[in-house]
Amino acid sequence: MGKYNLDIKKYVYRHIRAYLRKPKRLAWLETLLKTLGVTIEAVNDFRDDRLRELDYNGQTIQLERVLNDVFDPVLRRIYIRHNIAFKQVLWYYEEGQDPYYLYYEGEVSNGTAGTSGYLIEQLYLFNEGEEPGQIIGGGDGTNGTSGEVEIDFEVVCPLGFENLEAQIRGFVDKYRNASRRYDVVYGDV
Repeated sequence: MGKYNLDIKKYVYRHIRAYLRKPKRLAWLETLLKTLGVTIEAVNDFRDDRLRELDYNGQTIQLERVLNDVFDPVLRRIYIRHNIAFKQVLWYYEEGQDPYYLYYEGEVSNGTAGTSGYLIEQLYLFNEGEEPGQIIGGGDGTNGTSGEVEIDFEVVCPLGFENLEAQIRGFVDKYRNASRRYDVVYGDV
């Protein structure tokens, strides 16, 4: 189904019999049908908006595109940062001992344990009944006890966009994949 193109003058002229085509009558009928033309333009604009929205999907580049189109169309400073996280396991045998570090095999063989440039998260193991006080959950993306990453990606917005967080979250919720968790962070971009 294409766009609805309606030329009001042509429509009136073609649907009036020849002996009724007086200038005053044609002008009066055109005036009556002008509101139909405005309504058709609104329908076409709505259709274009919906087709553009259907073009977006949950891919990172598409999500960045829609956020920048709506909130930062000129400078396009909003981007998405994915969390690359590995777990580093600290194992305590007895209280007061130095922890034993357990690494992934690739890290140890490359000699890059903890220095690979990736975010290496720590996982503390405790005996039953002990309180895990080493990791305190907060805005750092951890759940406070195991050190596992709770978010899959971060939407990085420039400073000054804090008052638009509800709208940004609404757009991200609309277009992201349902199984992905995210956070909105602000910083110099």
